[in-house]
Amino acid sequence: SQPDSRRGHVAVTLPSGKVLVAGGYTEDAGMQKTVLQSALLIDITAGTYQTRATMLRTPRYGATLHQFSKELVICGGFGPGPSFPPLADCELFTPDDSLSPIGDPVPLPRARAGHAVVKLETDQALLIGGVGEGNRAVSAIDLYTAK
Repeated sequence: SQPDSRRGHVAVTLPSGKVLVAGGYTEDAGMQKTVLQSALLIDITAGTYQTRATMLRTPRYGATLHQFSKELVICGGFGPGPSFPPLADCELFTPDDSLSPIGDPVPLPRARAGHAVVKLETDQALLIGGVGEGNRAVSAIDLYTAK
């Protein structure tokens, strides 16, 4: 069987070779969005996947995902609700197949969604652009430092 379709998700290959697909949204026939907090862990070699129904604390789409040696970081994105507000935090997980949450979400200096991330060689990442409060473009660049 195939997993449900999703859009606006993030994905990364884990050190085990499995692929993590997290968040995103689905649309019903009436074009109503449901923002997802679920994830899929795909084992390409075995041709299987596992669903993690509530991986994310906050459902989100249009986020970024970056992988450091000791953590996976999912930042920003649009949250649930009638206006799909940009989010101002990052959720941290272990980079192994358990995908265990690491502590509480880490606040960002500002909300942003639909942004880009550039991982630096220093266990840091730049969060660039996107949409922020009031659906206005974000000109500020934020620096995330791995824990």
